[in-house]
Amino acid sequence: RPGSSAKGQAAAKVVLGDLGMNFNKLQLRNGSGLYHANKVTAAQVVKLLTGMFKLKGVGEAWRRTLAVAGVAGTLRGRLRGPATRRRIFAKTGTLDDVTALAGYAFGDKKRYAFALFFNNVKAPARFYRRTHDKFLQALLNPAGVASKEK
Repeated sequence: RPGSSAKGQAAAKVVLGDLGMNFNKLQLRNGSGLYHANKVTAAQVVKLLTGMFKLKGVGEAWRRTLAVAGVAGTLRGRLRGPATRRRIFAKTGTLDDVTALAGYAFGDKKRYAFALFFNNVKAPARFYRRTHDKFLQALLNPAGVASKEK
């Protein structure tokens, strides 16, 4: 006490190391997540999500902090169709030139960790969010209901 960026980075290094991740292969300059000085790959985020999901006693609490498709948080108005509603738990992120969505998608027989990033975007974020949504709709319902999702 008190908290500091240095202490936060030290804690992140321990947690990421426990999940088998190399802290030196990414850059965390700010704890807010989607921040231009932070450098992470989608593969690194998926590894983090997969590791957190598997942690006994922590994974479920972690998932409950995420927005729920069609129900709560920043995904309340998105992914409301039957293939996706209450089946996607994710964190959204938007900057002027970045849009992101990362979390979990639960299919009938499979579960997925995913991370979708668009960098250096020029169009309004809503266009990229539609692409995120279409991807997840197709992932959870490849038979075709995706085109009817909202």
